[in-house]
Amino acid sequence: MIIWGGNNGSVNLNTGGRYNPTTDSWIVTSLTDAPPVRKYHTAVWTGTEMIIWGGSSDSTGGRYNPTTDSWIATSITDAPSPRGLHTAVWTGTDMIIWGGNDGSDTNTGGRYNPTADSWIATSLTDVPSGRRWHTAVWTGTEMIVWGGYNGAYLNTGGRYNPTADSWIATSTAYAPSQRYYHTAIWTGSEMIVWGGLYYINTSGYFLNSGGRYCANCNIPQGLFNNTAADIDPCSDTGVTITWEQDPGDWGDSGIGTRTYDVIRDGITITTLAYATTIYNDATGMNDTAYTYRIKYNNGCGISSITTGAQAADYVDILPCPDIGNAFIVTKSGTNAILSWSEVTCSDFAYYRIYGASDYSIPFPTGWIMLGLTTANMFSDPFASSYIAYKTVSVDVCNNESSY
Repeated sequence: MIIWGGNNGSVNLNTGGRYNPTTDSWIVTSLTDAPPVRKYHTAVWTGTEMIIWGGSSDSTGGRYNPTTDSWIATSITDAPSPRGLHTAVWTGTDMIIWGGNDGSDTNTGGRYNPTADSWIATSLTDVPSGRRWHTAVWTGTEMIVWGGYNGAYLNTGGRYNPTADSWIATSTAYAPSQRYYHTAIWTGSEMIVWGGLYYINTSGYFLNSGGRYCANCNIPQGLFNNTAADIDPCSDTGVTITWEQDPGDWGDSGIGTRTYDVIRDGITITTLAYATTIYNDATGMNDTAYTYRIKYNNGCGISSITTGAQAADYVDILPCPDIGNAFIVTKSGTNAILSWSEVTCSDFAYYRIYGASDYSIPFPTGWIMLGLTTANMFSDPFASSYIAYKTVSVDVCNNESSY
């Protein structure tokens, strides 16, 4: 373990030491060509050297080789502005420093390559807001910075890709509360942040909460479209919406809480827990068609929405047309043959035929239903006592036409 610099309570230092846990012993680091005294700097290990940089409004640094107990200054050409309270990560080839305070809370940074002893500034496009007392981890391909303070306490962050020199904001969905002085580690698949400090007015509150952030979060993909249908077109029962439990890929690596939003004409009407695949909406206006869509919300707080399906809660109270005046009764052998013009109706079901002993008897009181037919004719034996007939059309909702 190598420690270097800092403050002893009264002055800043440029001394340090190497601790060997096997022998439980210390060896002081060389002062020859050591960087100037400082605090609030950063240090990374390259595999062969410790690189320290910045601190106490300084833009200098040094590379310490413990094998030779020697220092080499880092280049100041194109180096970031002097600063402290920044962060630094080692990528395997470069040291990336970012943020901190250079007189104000900055969102600038730089990539230092010790082989070339050169600096390249980090992009400012889509960069997070400036801050200090934040954290940074290296994922193997990206640096993730999160939290900190810039006059306000933050729970935002960004993912910096040095290959593309680009930033992507970290999701704020389900993110831990704002804080600084917290810690962060990379597990190999997640960044875990925990603890820290938060002030309300002049009172500070130490935190024992945290969160796991999946850097490999993507938008849910491979969605299957939902369905929407009138539950019962003959009554006021609502619309039923169904969907698949899982898209082709949730895009969250299995972390976090997954939910579904049911959206009606662009407005979320309910949020449902994972594994729910059906919802009945009885709150819409009858006979009004709505477009229903399902939003899949993954554990990273990223969403995708289905194409949608349209449905209405129809309440059918309108009967099919009556058979009109073209109602004919003829004799055929010992039967009375009733015939009429066929009714045209999209939800036609059948005809009901009624009989009575006298046409003057009020309908339907005193009339007897003789039968049902889907054809536009009916046969009644003359042996029956009925001499008066009426035929009505009936739709699928059992609405009868006039007669």
